[in-house]
Amino acid sequence: MSYFKKSRVLFKRSIFNPHFQKVSFLPLDNLAHPVWQTHIKYLQDKTSWPFPGKTLHVVNRLPKFLINFSYIAEVESLFSILHKEITRDNNFRISDAVTKIESEIKNGKLKQIIFQSPSAFLLNQHFMTPAIEDISKVAHLVPTEINKRNLSSEKNFIKILIIGSSNYRKGLFLLKNIVPMVRKHNPEIYFTCISAVQIPELLNIDGLEIKVIPRMNSDIRRRLYNHSDYLLNLALGDTLGIFLESIQFNIPIIGFSGQHGNSYVPEGSGILINAPIFEYDNAGFNNKWTYQSFPNYIKELNTKKFFSQVEIELASIIVKLTLGDKYRDMLKNQYDFASKKLTVNKWLNNISEIYREIQ
Repeated sequence: MSYFKKSRVLFKRSIFNPHFQKVSFLPLDNLAHPVWQTHIKYLQDKTSWPFPGKTLHVVNRLPKFLINFSYIAEVESLFSILHKEITRDNNFRISDAVTKIESEIKNGKLKQIIFQSPSAFLLNQHFMTPAIEDISKVAHLVPTEINKRNLSSEKNFIKILIIGSSNYRKGLFLLKNIVPMVRKHNPEIYFTCISAVQIPELLNIDGLEIKVIPRMNSDIRRRLYNHSDYLLNLALGDTLGIFLESIQFNIPIIGFSGQHGNSYVPEGSGILINAPIFEYDNAGFNNKWTYQSFPNYIKELNTKKFFSQVEIELASIIVKLTLGDKYRDMLKNQYDFASKKLTVNKWLNNISEIYREIQ
């Protein structure tokens, strides 16, 4: 597109979307993480992108080569605003991180912090000072689309999908005991785990298929979800993508509630329990573990049979799953909730209100 055409497009946008023109949402790869697909499809072209706006809307942290710009940071977790050399340092301290974020606010650079769900905001609230909380908002992120599942003819087996690549952070190690317990009572329940890397600890478990897919595109995701009946979330850390895709593909989610369960899974649309330990738990994060040490901490707990009871609890839930009336009710409840509460227009209106406050 020529400079003249770009300018004409931006002029039209500025008339119909004046608040959006204050901000430029930074471009992302179309094959990027599913969390950002809604931004790419519905938001980016409404902003002043490809020209820089007065303020940049960034995913997590501001790129270092753009340090002279003011910005809005959209995050799952508060400390994602900071660069990885800070958050992944073994000497990471919450007090230092908070001071750094406050400095960005005081200097007029960090204009707003957007949390992607109400429950994510609540989880991070105990880390906030008044200055941080004052600029923190919630824009309940929605999937790019909401599909209604078409049920096929009756079948006598159930397929459960798990997605993740980190054996301990994503809780995949729990499958080693959960799968045999489930299949001992119901051999017609099958598990498929999609990972970007091979996970040797999960090989050769009867009823568990490991598919290594380094990078999934939308077609692969759609096929995987449409050929599965339930989605299993075992993550002990960030979880937003799994909840968005559960909504998008109308597939009930079971497992841990994580950061976002209370915001995306109303009663009767899935089965969630609290994780026995969670990465951003106030009592443990930066006291018993850091971001870097968390997987090793989980590994050590596992050697002490810390997760035995929750493995039994999850296995007992999965064994009772059916594809009958209760399953159909879950699908309907999830679809009805998403159609009313998680629409793109609602989300764009929230973003517009946040942009409106930018001076």
